[in-house]
Amino acid sequence: MISAIAIIATELTITTTPSYAASTTSKAQSACLAAVAKEVGTSASKLSVIHAKETSKGVEVQVKVPGAEKPWLCTSTKNGTVKKGSVMYGGEG
Repeated sequence: MISAIAIIATELTITTTPSYAASTTSKAQSACLAAVAKEVGTSASKLSVIHAKETSKGVEVQVKVPGAEKPWLCTSTKNGTVKKGSVMYGGEG
């Protein structure tokens, strides 16, 4: 007896839910990208977030700037307020 096996292809959609930290820091990340872009004189779309974490000071965001050897650092509140003096290159004040 010969059996035929039919394989039915279906479209599979995979969605991911951002981690808790990513979802709670998204406003801070956007604000820091804009603040660093202003500081270096480029478009925020050319920059990327390397790392973001919540701290007692707010949300610390490391930003990759093309051509820079070290990341730029920025601290923002969770709601996206970047205080004056909280954007610096490579952690150097």
